[in-house]
Amino acid sequence: MTRKPPEEGYETPWHQDGQYWPIRPLATCTVWVALEPSLVSNGCLRIIPGSHTNKILHPHLHEDKAELVLNQAVDTDCFNPSDAVDLELQPGQMSLHDVFMIHGAKANTSNIRRTGVAIRYMPTTSHFDRDLHPAKGTSGLNLNFATRPLWLLKGQDVSGRNDFQLGHRTDSPS
Repeated sequence: MTRKPPEEGYETPWHQDGQYWPIRPLATCTVWVALEPSLVSNGCLRIIPGSHTNKILHPHLHEDKAELVLNQAVDTDCFNPSDAVDLELQPGQMSLHDVFMIHGAKANTSNIRRTGVAIRYMPTTSHFDRDLHPAKGTSGLNLNFATRPLWLLKGQDVSGRNDFQLGHRTDSPS
C-alpha cells in the first residue's frame, strides 16, 4: 500500500521499478489502484510517456534527501522532465505501467490524503530471484525479498525457479 498523508507526504523521485525488483529477465507490470482520490493537488502519479519503449534501465543516482520516498532517482540526463503527464485517478480507478516506465510523484502538500495499492505481475518465464538486491541496499526501502510471497495466477512456472511456498503462513492465525 502506498500512502501520502495530507500536508506531510514525501516526494517520490523519478525512477523505474526495474531498479528495485529482482525479476530476471526484467519483465513486470505494476497495477496501481487508487483507494482515495489521486490528484495533482495531492501528489498523483506522474509518468514520462514512451520512456519504457526501448526497455532500457537507466542509471539511478543516490539522493541523500530525507523528504523522498525513495533515495534512488533516474539521472535527468536520460529524459526530459517537462514531458511529464499527471495521471489523476478516482477511487477504484487504476493505472498500469511497465517496469521500464519512468515515473514519480510530487509531495502531497494538500489537506487530502492519497492512498493506493500496488500489485505487480510478472510473466511465468521470469524468475523472482530472492537473493538479488537490485538497488544494493541504498534505495531507502526494506528490500529483503527473502520471504516475499508469490502467487501463480495462471498457467505454470515456465522458468521452473520460482518458489510459491515461501512467504505464506503455514500455521493458523489465532
